Amino acid sequence: MIDPRKLLDQLLGAGGEKGAAAGGLDLGKVLQQGLEALSGSSPAENRPAAGAPAPAAPAAPGGAAAGDDLSATIGNAIGGKFGTELGGKLGAQFGGLAGGALAGGLVSILLGNKSIRKMSGKVLTYGGLAAVGAIAYTAYRNWQAGKSGEAAPAAAPPQLPPPGSPFHPDVTPGGPAALAETLVHAMIVAAKADGTIDEHERGRILAQLERLGVGSDVRAFLDAELARPLDIDGVVKRATTPELAAEIYAASLLALGSPPDAVGTAYLTLLAARLRLDPGLRSALEAAVASA
Repeated sequence: MIDPRKLLDQLLGAGGEKGAAAGGLDLGKVLQQGLEALSGSSPAENRPAAGAPAPAAPAAPGGAAAGDDLSATIGNAIGGKFGTELGGKLGAQFGGLAGGALAGGLVSILLGNKSIRKMSGKVLTYGGLAAVGAIAYTAYRNWQAGKSGEAAPAAAPPQLPPPGSPFHPDVTPGGPAALAETLVHAMIVAAKADGTIDEHERGRILAQLERLGVGSDVRAFLDAELARPLDIDGVVKRATTPELAAEIYAASLLALGSPPDAVGTAYLTLLAARLRLDPGLRSALEAAVASA
């Protein structure tokens, strides 16, 4: 059985300051597997002379900027320990692949090459559940302040909802696990909105998840979700409170492109209408996601 809270972290690439930005993906394990596969000689034979600078790794083939940066980081780190050639190979092979997961979580894999919204800074360390709650809570508070004539802080960073707030996971109907499941479902439906995830694409996604060491239970769950028809009704039915509606919309924003393409924009417009979001609240949620 999957843990919906952990899966939400994996989808968003959130959940901790020391490497948990990979959403639970074990980059060390990936690199170790690469060492075993690529090392044609012992580490001692590959290691540069004492005092030699760490080599820069080549960019990952076809990789985006995030993957290129990560491949260089990997190459430098490993090159200093195992040698220029091996460090470069590992940086190139794993930089682009792991870079996508580190930059935006598993949802970046679900969306293929599309640019996604990336959380950064302090909000990234909250974990996915708290991060979405912080975004929705901050947006709701700013929207209410605007309605009452108060000046809402421009681009204020998301803040965690206080205990007792309807945006706090412990107060949500069903508790944190039910909330996480709702947000996971909303993100997957948003990722499928353009209708490009066919049987072939599902196979590609699952193969990439396996290469990254994602557990078989999560892969099976995502495969089943991706195989289902697009079900916006199922997403809307879960919005049993105004706060849940705001969080569902925030999670859907995070799952789509940055900025969303025409199809993503159309889906968000339909979702906002079905959730009965006030236009001002919708704008506040979009601003809060942008500032995250």
